Amino acid sequence: MEKPYILAYGRVSEEALNKLGQDYETVYFTQGENLENERFRNVLRKAEAIVGVELEVNKELLEHAPALKVVSNVAVGYDNLDVKALSGREIAACHTPDVLNDTVADAVFGMILASARRIPEMDRFVKEQKWTGVMPDDKFGVDVHHKKNRHYWHGPHRRSDSKAGQPWI
Repeated sequence: MEKPYILAYGRVSEEALNKLGQDYETVYFTQGENLENERFRNVLRKAEAIVGVELEVNKELLEHAPALKVVSNVAVGYDNLDVKALSGREIAACHTPDVLNDTVADAVFGMILASARRIPEMDRFVKEQKWTGVMPDDKFGVDVHHKKNRHYWHGPHRRSDSKAGQPWI
């Protein structure tokens, strides 16, 4: 009996590809491969699933995917999926919400510290060899310790369990 086909696309980990390959005929395509590629079209014609990131799944692509049952977007968003077209064909669309909440919170916290301590400016100051002696007080920026975090998280990250956005003590 032939295994069902999965078209894997873009950033899909080797671990995931190996696991999928145990039960499915999993064919991987790199970012940028599309309907212009004959092999891509042939696999798409047999694929019951697409898994990956940044593949534009629209009406044109779906016309070449008669067996497709599910599209799994390995990303937080789904703006590359034509949800209306997928729904019209009763094809399930999946994505991975909330997986980057802590990562985004960490990045924001890093930007707060970098801004408060003028780190990008000081990096340039040192690289341009302008640091010739005692650093002037105005170059140190402002302290973050002992400050209250008055920022209120908005959007999906407000539900995060991340500690990065907790009030500073």
